[in-house]
Amino acid sequence: MRNRITLGLGLLMAGLISVACAGETETIIVEKEVIVEVPVEKVVEKPIIVEKEVIKEIAVERIVEIEKPVIKEVIKEIIVEKEVEKKVVDFRERDKVHNLSMVGQNAASLLQWKLVEVPYFLGDESMVMEETNGKVNVKINTYPELGVGQFDVLRYLASGVIDMGMFNLNSVAGDVPMVEGADLAGQYPDMEGLVALEGTKAYMPEMAKEMESKLGIVMTGHMNFPAQVPYCKFALTGSADLKDKRVRTFGSTLGDYVEHFGGINVTMAFVDVYSAMQTGIADCAITGTGSGNSQKWYEVTTHLYTLPVGWSVTGYGANGAMWAGLPTDVRDYLTDVFDRLTVAQWDIGFQLTQDGIDCNTGVASGCELGNLDADSPMTEVKPGPSDFAALAEATAETVLPRWVERCGLDCKIIYNRTIAPVTGNAIP
Repeated sequence: MRNRITLGLGLLMAGLISVACAGETETIIVEKEVIVEVPVEKVVEKPIIVEKEVIKEIAVERIVEIEKPVIKEVIKEIIVEKEVEKKVVDFRERDKVHNLSMVGQNAASLLQWKLVEVPYFLGDESMVMEETNGKVNVKINTYPELGVGQFDVLRYLASGVIDMGMFNLNSVAGDVPMVEGADLAGQYPDMEGLVALEGTKAYMPEMAKEMESKLGIVMTGHMNFPAQVPYCKFALTGSADLKDKRVRTFGSTLGDYVEHFGGINVTMAFVDVYSAMQTGIADCAITGTGSGNSQKWYEVTTHLYTLPVGWSVTGYGANGAMWAGLPTDVRDYLTDVFDRLTVAQWDIGFQLTQDGIDCNTGVASGCELGNLDADSPMTEVKPGPSDFAALAEATAETVLPRWVERCGLDCKIIYNRTIAPVTGNAIP
């Protein structure tokens, strides 16, 4: 009986299972992240075990895996073609050599030639040759070596016969009267020269415009010589003693100073002065304290009147067409060279002022650069307050008005706007 019941229950259970399998079965949904819908064929067979006996294998409905749509971000790679700039080759690495001609100082004996221009420009061992790897070769010579007149150099520059050069502003004022305003006699009476430097800097932009517009010359720098003073063959006590004396000058403004005191103006190139003093063509000559010493004027004069009547302010310039035609990097380099040259020349000009006085008057302790006149030292005539007052009077009454007559009203306006604020003396 018990077995029947058991068997009955077993059959009943089997029947129930059969009924369940024969009807709608549950679909199992499995979410899976895929990119596309893919039906997966998968049949799961599950045995039914009754008292350890396999009664029937029942096919179980397929389990279908349905994908979950996924948005996949695609990053596009954008390739931009960019032209690669060619490396700029510095002029020092290029093959071209820039050969430039230049006129330097008025005489090879001048220390500003020996100590500044020669080391900067002359020869294979010059600063410029070494810094440029030989690609800028400046063939520099003095005025006498090139046969260039002190008063004519601007014409050589303007025509392109010479590429670059030095020119004294007073000496060339006949071509460009406006530049003479940089160094009018008596306007910078301080022996230190600092006012002269500041005045020149203030006036430089105006001079540069005038030189380029009138002559096509680009001003590249400027310099001074030592304080300009009278060297005389006779004893004098002041400017008034120049009356009726023949005094060498190198420009109209110094001539105005001489003529204000009744002297006779004799315009003459620097290299001709020594012989002129020997032969009596001149009784006095105005130049720098150190400059005259370099030419040994102490051998043909006796008295040094240390009144600074001028500073022989000088410019450096270049032919405009040549300058514009240079590659930019070469032009930039030369601009820097002349900036450095300007500083070096003003510095040595200041040093040579007192050095020249000491060397000419036999003061060995102060004569470090020039030629010591130990055998027949000159007599220094030191200016006092009355000397400076007389110089100021000459400047106001004669020098400035005559310059305005030569140069015109525009020059007066420019002067009052640039130099007058430095000196404190405007032209009325």
